[in-house]
Amino acid sequence: FAPSSLGPAPAVKKRARPAYLPQLWLMVDVRLGPALPRIIAHLPPRSAVIVRPYALGTALSSAHLRTIRYLARARRHILLYAGTGQTQGYDGQHLGGSALPARRKTGRIITMPVHDSRQAQKARRLGVDAVLISPIWPTRSHPGAPGIGLSRFQQLARQSGTAPIALGGMNASRFKQARRFGAMGWAGIDAFAT
Repeated sequence: FAPSSLGPAPAVKKRARPAYLPQLWLMVDVRLGPALPRIIAHLPPRSAVIVRPYALGTALSSAHLRTIRYLARARRHILLYAGTGQTQGYDGQHLGGSALPARRKTGRIITMPVHDSRQAQKARRLGVDAVLISPIWPTRSHPGAPGIGLSRFQQLARQSGTAPIALGGMNASRFKQARRFGAMGWAGIDAFAT
């Protein structure tokens, strides 16, 4: 068929953005060790906690997950599950690799990592609520990888078309710089370990 014989393209229903996205995001990691419960309990209320089971290795148990969820709920944190596992009891999902969002539900937050233009374009296609762009500065999570810098962060943020969160060597003072390049929030691991 010729495109003109198909009539006008159907309108794409855009997903409504959540009313609230946090400024501070904690990436749960084995490096945080036994301090993790204390860290979660001391985050400012309504921060985000991304539970990444693959980053906890053998340190993860059902009891650990229950503790994380309990502490996050007590502080009114937004709790996201990374990957394609069970997301029941979480406020949303953090995608990774080839993972696609679980069935969309109203009010659920969907985020994903962005390291390059291909991933930024995928984020735009999927209509995720926020992207965690990294690594801004060199970090232990990406040994030997140079940081992409703030100008590249800004480019990827524009390409993704959604709320950009700065990740990689971040801390509160670096977030002040990143805000000038459009960062709406920042995420970290080691910044919380001190």
